[in-house]
Amino acid sequence: MEDKEFICKFFNPIGRGTWLVCEGEQVGDDYKFFGEVDLLEREWGYFYLSELESIKLPLGMKIERDILF
Repeated sequence: MEDKEFICKFFNPIGRGTWLVCEGEQVGDDYKFFGEVDLLEREWGYFYLSELESIKLPLGMKIERDILF
């Protein structure tokens, strides 16, 4: 999957966790993404924006989108 182009990046601002998106589609009020997820190990798969938004981090922080990516 080295030939995939990433279009968006989400990350954990205070620890491990990077989500690189190469495909996405709107599903109702949510978005379904496909891309590379790097948590404990790197793997490819599907994930939803609502899943990322539901992650609660210490100090009231949340998963962020890298606007400079």
